[in-house]
Amino acid sequence: MLRHILFPNAELKCQGQSLPAHGQLKCEDVPNSQDVYCVLSCDLGYDVEFLAAERYVCHTDGTWTAEPATVDTKWPDCKKYT
Repeated sequence: MLRHILFPNAELKCQGQSLPAHGQLKCEDVPNSQDVYCVLSCDLGYDVEFLAAERYVCHTDGTWTAEPATVDTKWPDCKKYT
């Protein structure tokens, strides 16, 4: 189970992705739902390798979706640009 979240009460049932290099996911439960919203952030001095979604949604069936849907569900790693 993927863990590295800001909100410890949010439990992710989704798998299949590693934590972003030099970054983290901040997740919280969706009100009136069993889904979990996650937002990617990079460590200080790092930025995403490619466009990240506004948020990633872990659904109760174990699948990820991205919002907006035009963005890939695989989140980027963070890297240092010089």
